[in-house]
Amino acid sequence: MKIVLIGHRGCGKSSVLKRWSVYAAMEKQKTRFFDLDQEIENREGRKIQNIFDRQGEQSFRNLEKKYFSEIFNQHSDFVIALGAGFDLNAIELVKDLEVVWIRRALDSEPRIFLDRPRLLKNLSPQAEYAVKFSQRDPQFRQWASWVYQVPEGLQAPHEIERRILQNQIRSLGGCLTLTQSHLAHWASFEIRGLRWGYDLFELRNDLLSESQIFGLAKKIPHSKILFSIRKANISHELLHFLKFEKLKVDWDLVLGNSSFDHPHVLSTHQNEISSEFLEAQPHRHLKLSPAEVSWEVAEKMIDWQAQDHLQRSFLPRSNDGRWNWLRRYLKGRQKINFINDGFSGVLDQPTLFEWLATPYDTKNWAAVLGNPVVHSFSPVEHESFFRARKSPFFRVQLQKEDWDQGIRLFKKLGLKWAAVTSPLKNCAYQFSNSHSLRVKKLESANSLFICETRNQAENTDIVGLAESLQSQNIDLTSVVVWGGGGVLSTIKEILPDAIFKSARDASIAELTIDVCPSVLIWAGSPTSELPPVEWKPKQVFDLNYVQHSRAREYALLVGAKYVSGYRMFIEQAEGQQVFWKEQEV
Repeated sequence: MKIVLIGHRGCGKSSVLKRWSVYAAMEKQKTRFFDLDQEIENREGRKIQNIFDRQGEQSFRNLEKKYFSEIFNQHSDFVIALGAGFDLNAIELVKDLEVVWIRRALDSEPRIFLDRPRLLKNLSPQAEYAVKFSQRDPQFRQWASWVYQVPEGLQAPHEIERRILQNQIRSLGGCLTLTQSHLAHWASFEIRGLRWGYDLFELRNDLLSESQIFGLAKKIPHSKILFSIRKANISHELLHFLKFEKLKVDWDLVLGNSSFDHPHVLSTHQNEISSEFLEAQPHRHLKLSPAEVSWEVAEKMIDWQAQDHLQRSFLPRSNDGRWNWLRRYLKGRQKINFINDGFSGVLDQPTLFEWLATPYDTKNWAAVLGNPVVHSFSPVEHESFFRARKSPFFRVQLQKEDWDQGIRLFKKLGLKWAAVTSPLKNCAYQFSNSHSLRVKKLESANSLFICETRNQAENTDIVGLAESLQSQNIDLTSVVVWGGGGVLSTIKEILPDAIFKSARDASIAELTIDVCPSVLIWAGSPTSELPPVEWKPKQVFDLNYVQHSRAREYALLVGAKYVSGYRMFIEQAEGQQVFWKEQEV
């Protein structure tokens, strides 16, 4: 096989490459694995930063092409990770080559790099990334044979990832909407997607031409086709074909009365389901796909779907993927479920990894609750812990003002374990009716165990922060804490002598302190306003671990050592698992 990995800066191509090499070694494959950036450094005998500084970016791009060509000509079985700026036209004439787009949910966020060459030095790090993202994203989509969306936080080899990369998926289930991207790389899709065991392939007449639909009907078993009519102008030829072949038809009710006497599925995007509608559509599968519904409406629709799970499917949509958790929860509870294989634009659809990590019709489940949570490493960190309990772990985006409605619904649906993030830690404390002395003192909880008789709460942030500060030798001679949020009480407990400041105290120009701090603890959101550069701390300890945190930018501006909050996250996550395990006894 000949495979190249493409993707945006910092998406994890090199990490995926290393794990893939482990999977290949497990099966005694002789495939060679190359990281092109590492190859250039090894063969040139100098760092990429040095090449950029001394010779410029164009010289580096020429070296990329040179060494890629050498690897391709010398090896017939390889996987190679390319830099984000590699000129993909260089692979245009390469035959039998698979191009895998490595994606992450946070690809569009402005990553700030501490150890990579600047490409547009006249712009801020965030603006530089945004420019390159807008240029490169369409190119990656154009060239990608298939897409692998990496879960946030995945670092160690994982069985689900092994199955995806090694093309060992079977009996997948679910439904996949075919797009122009699938057709553009059909040879690759035939050896992967068509063999994975989807229940259905959706052919939509607003995404595909009629000639393409006829062509696909020759390649896909008719029993696996769901023809979705999303625009009314259908030719007589196609109409006759659908009726004659008795293909499953999904009719969108926004088009009016169906052109078919007996469509298998009727779709509606309404936020309310009238009794008149239900009575008028006997013996049809009803697919409800409303957009931007409230928690109250969502609960009514969940109840509606559960009343007849064989004939009703509920597929809520949003512009930010907030219903992804519910789509996963409904796996095994309804007949129609869509999967996002990377080419879908519906963020609520589970990714391939998420779908495979979700058991069918699970009784209890766990979640990280907060806003935002798309960046959270918790689902990956706790996945094996809850897999042993046959329970999935979801990300649930929840606003503070929606806590009461949300937590009531989650408990009703079987939420048993919860990791709680800002801004909900005080809500979790108030929700609990049984908690430790630590939680009572801090009036803040980051962990919940929910059962019929009690809602037990714990706070492992304080242990995680203390362990992290100690293990990473953070200089606590003089500390300024920047920002606020749900961890301030925890920090004050550990560092009572720290100086607490935020942009809300005064204008940045008016914020002064008497001493230059040895360390600045970034306790605000990743996008908080920057502190004064005059403070010039020697270390910036970020309670966040995301690549778009402006704490990184501040560390670059003042020349400070940057320390990520990842270690703190790991420490508090370990504490959460101890807490959850104790509650099960």
